[in-house]
Amino acid sequence: MYFRDADDRFGTDDIRVPVWRKQPGDGRLLCYCFGETESGIRRELLEHGRTDVVARIREHIAAQRCACDIRNPRGACCLGDVIAAVKRFDRSMLSVRDA
Repeated sequence: MYFRDADDRFGTDDIRVPVWRKQPGDGRLLCYCFGETESGIRRELLEHGRTDVVARIREHIAAQRCACDIRNPRGACCLGDVIAAVKRFDRSMLSVRDA
């Protein structure tokens, strides 16, 4: 999973949560504070034609409910990754609809 020197290696059994960038598949966890997954975002887009995931996370941030520095393996806010995923899924769904 991670390494620094030859003797400092961390495998998937050594971490508390899966690292979404290193996990295969569509069910990857994007938001470690509020449990938002790629599959949940995609499902919301398919069922409703839109997703409120970004607004939900922003509301949590405004209410100071997130702990990205502790929960996210990167130690940073996930909102940029979530926004990028929404754009990516939205584009892929539009191209399928237009085909």
